[in-house]
Amino acid sequence: MQAEIDAAIMRESAYRIGSMTKPTIAVAMLLLYEEGKWQLDDPVTKFIPEFTDLKLSKDGQLVPLDRPMTMRHLMASSAGFAFGPAFGSSNPKVDEMYVKADLWSGANDGITPKLAKLPLEAQPGTEFRYGLQQEVQGAILRRKQSSGKQKGDPDCGEAAHGPSDIPASLRSPKPDQTAVERVTSRRLWG
Repeated sequence: MQAEIDAAIMRESAYRIGSMTKPTIAVAMLLLYEEGKWQLDDPVTKFIPEFTDLKLSKDGQLVPLDRPMTMRHLMASSAGFAFGPAFGSSNPKVDEMYVKADLWSGANDGITPKLAKLPLEAQPGTEFRYGLQQEVQGAILRRKQSSGKQKGDPDCGEAAHGPSDIPASLRSPKPDQTAVERVTSRRLWG
């Protein structure tokens, strides 16, 4: 089987990979950082004013934050957001609230106003939690991109990767293909 796989893999073979939004957003955020558009100790509310009244859910009660959420917390995945799926959760009840809020329905821009109404799982800067920081970073990027972009300026994606000619959607494998055929038939360019 390994020889069949090795023989079928070609230079132009495409592979399914996941979670690539995170490094792309990180690069775009760092490009803005290099331009001086934000600093690590900036409060997130400077860019997402909807987060001004965020609270923490502690022992079933909503309590004020003991420190402002900063860009440092957002970039280090320690902003205090829950995720929805309860893996790694320190407060499963908050995860349940995130699931009920239906964060993932609709366009990505719809997540920010929903998050603004939900409590945090932890005080900012106190716990690492995989999850929604990248969505908030994406909202910041979109807002920074739409304010101050000059005609002809590359957007953050182009700045991070160069212009893209990858089609909007890739071909899906046919149900009757073998695993090797499915992997090697995925071509990025058509």
